[in-house]
Amino acid sequence: MFEYHIKNLRVRQEIEAVGFKPGREALAGQLHSQGYAETTAAFYDQAAVHFAYWISRQHVHPMQINEAHVTNFLSRHLTRCRCPFGGVRQGRTVGAGVL
Repeated sequence: MFEYHIKNLRVRQEIEAVGFKPGREALAGQLHSQGYAETTAAFYDQAAVHFAYWISRQHVHPMQINEAHVTNFLSRHLTRCRCPFGGVRQGRTVGAGVL
């Protein structure tokens, strides 16, 4: 599922470089095992990709992520996002995918 949502090679490499790929794959497996619809799982996955990309651009290691990062992403970044890929940008859906 990882490569499916990240067509831009540079974006994919940035996310992989900071170590998000295993966590995203675990999320996909967990959503699938809990019976989430494919569409819902895809939206949450896109939200996780978006957050991972933003975090990588902030030079934050995944082990350092805290509530302030999530709040900043949802309240500040999403409202003026210019990230180089499409995807879900509705605060509620992105928030569910990030949390």
